[in-house]
Amino acid sequence: MKPHGFTLIELCITLVVFGILLAVAMPSMSEIISGSRIKSAQETVLGTIVQAKSEAVKTNSTLTVAIAPPTITVLNGTAVLKTVTIAGASMLSITASTFAFNSLGAESTATNRTIDIIPASGSCSNEVPCSKIQIFGGGLVKACNPAQGDVNATNHCL
Repeated sequence: MKPHGFTLIELCITLVVFGILLAVAMPSMSEIISGSRIKSAQETVLGTIVQAKSEAVKTNSTLTVAIAPPTITVLNGTAVLKTVTIAGASMLSITASTFAFNSLGAESTATNRTIDIIPASGSCSNEVPCSKIQIFGGGLVKACNPAQGDVNATNHCL
């Protein structure tokens, strides 16, 4: 009669092989997670900024955007219109900034602004790309990956 199940040696070999595979996959998995955090934060920040700009034009008013990680707040004067939490902000370094859009959708002081979104470690790579969001004085808003060339080129960003 043939015994059923696994022997202790087979179980140990299986666990060792599984451990080796896990050790090899773990660094790339953490890079994927970091890259996903940056992309999510970029989309949240960019979406909130574009929405605030659109709302300023629609309501014919000046709206202020205050980025103070982990949140972004949109204000009309002193009234808070919206507060958005940036997911994963505690593991990222996001430039704090305050600026306003006027009723024409332009940045009210006509000053170019840059918001950097990078891993807390400060190191970017192809696997963990950094993000740069630019708000130009005329109201143009772009999201860029600084590693992909000239971020000031008009065809470079979203």
